Amino acid sequence: MKKISFKASIVFVFIFLNLCFLLPIKAEVLTIIHTGDIHGNIAPEKIASDSSQAPHIQGGYALLKSFIDNTRIESIKNGGLTICLDSGDYFLGTSVVDETSGECMIDLMDQCKYFSAGIGNHEFDYSSDRLKELLRKSRFITLCCNVFDKETGKIFEPLRQYIILPFKGIKIGITAVETPETIISTFENNVKDIEVKDPVSCMKKTIKLMREKGCDFVILLSHLGIKEDPILCVDQPAPDLILGGHSHSTTKTIEYFGKMQIPVIHSGSNLLTASKVTIDLTKGKKPVIAQELVSLTDEELKEDPLVKESVKQYLKNVKDKMGKIIGYSNVTLTRGIIGGDSCAGSYIADSMREAVNADFAFINAGAIRVPLKAGQITLEDVFIVLPFNNPIITIEMTGYEIRDIIEKSISVKFRLPSENDIFLCKNMGLEPKGLLREYHDTYGALIPSNLIFEFDPDLPSGKRIIKLTDEKGRSIDDQKSYKVAHSSFITEGGEGYSILKNKKPAVNSGIILREALAKKIEREKIIKDFPQQRIFNKKLSVRRIN
Repeated sequence: MKKISFKASIVFVFIFLNLCFLLPIKAEVLTIIHTGDIHGNIAPEKIASDSSQAPHIQGGYALLKSFIDNTRIESIKNGGLTICLDSGDYFLGTSVVDETSGECMIDLMDQCKYFSAGIGNHEFDYSSDRLKELLRKSRFITLCCNVFDKETGKIFEPLRQYIILPFKGIKIGITAVETPETIISTFENNVKDIEVKDPVSCMKKTIKLMREKGCDFVILLSHLGIKEDPILCVDQPAPDLILGGHSHSTTKTIEYFGKMQIPVIHSGSNLLTASKVTIDLTKGKKPVIAQELVSLTDEELKEDPLVKESVKQYLKNVKDKMGKIIGYSNVTLTRGIIGGDSCAGSYIADSMREAVNADFAFINAGAIRVPLKAGQITLEDVFIVLPFNNPIITIEMTGYEIRDIIEKSISVKFRLPSENDIFLCKNMGLEPKGLLREYHDTYGALIPSNLIFEFDPDLPSGKRIIKLTDEKGRSIDDQKSYKVAHSSFITEGGEGYSILKNKKPAVNSGIILREALAKKIEREKIIKDFPQQRIFNKKLSVRRIN
């Protein structure tokens, strides 16, 4: 007799539960607990509270598990069903997920009994082979309809193109799409075996197939980001609901895109919040969708003891080493506004240049994951800022070539700030006025060390630099050769910089970016103030508001 796989048995379990829930039937309500962009944040963090009270905590899988269990019990009482879904990027971001090469995330998602998840670009950061190994062990079903195996031409195994969930005579289809940026957002070797095809065409083909199989309601797990999600809503076939990720966005109320007004929900990042999405699928009526954004705090929830113990054990292996205090900062260094200056980027680029005694250095803005906060700085803090295992590579570049890559960095789309941009900027204590650089574009944003440049985004592409000097005001000689430090990710063609891929000679220093940053902090002991401004955008002014 053929053995039924665990994942296949999940569907049968849900069918059985549906039969069990026939009495009492108050409504055909499917409840979804949605998360995304967790990035290895398995544990809670302390949050501010009234000085007369004990400090509260927010986030982490132990509180999420409690919230999921409470919601499931509530659903059962009302004859409904609760499932947990994620839109990808659960890997990368903390030392514990790096220590286990992603395994702790799969285990904790299993303990929380996720039903299904999409994949994000960072799921490939430990290689496609490692991802394949981990997903084969997982109990949840991993979906994606636009990532293919180059050799076979089929959906990358063990991903599923879609799944159909029966619920009280209603068929619910679930599928997922991955961002095409995946190919340039990780090391080329990590994605050498896969092809990421156009998400819109793959989604439409998949939804058509699901509709033909009788799906009444289709859910799409999107890892394109909230600015790209509207392209999924242009015309039929289209999903009935999009649960998104990638842009670390938070929708406190449902947003609607396209002529069909398709509902789109993003649930935040780092597992600080989750969305409770209810879908009333009562037959004969139009589905009614509601969202509640829930802060995962111990004010309302109690940590699940078993998951809490698992988290504790995972953290135990890295705590002593990563908890070492290496310095102090008087200021919070943020990535800043893309298209303008970056205090964190400047400090990190300086650490790279100093570590290898280079003339100049560049760090790509995408490498800087979170701010380096004011106060005591530990090795864990540095890791969270720079979680990628990229060594510093030095290459010889002429002044002309340096000018050229800066032009590429700024010869992209610029636009006025959106509401989401303004929200993020205020969180960084910044208030922008003018034109911001599009974050995801042909080339990634570069932040320099020992270089100052002024540019005008209204000038033609490739001719936007008005002034380029070193920090002493000396002009850069187009014919002269300089020693320039980069992240290995950039020298291998990441962020669109394929022109650097075969640049010779290229010297691998063996120094990981965060090691250079940690050594600079240890050496200086205190970050006294913000670095001097390096990037001057003629059409952007930025005011510090705190």
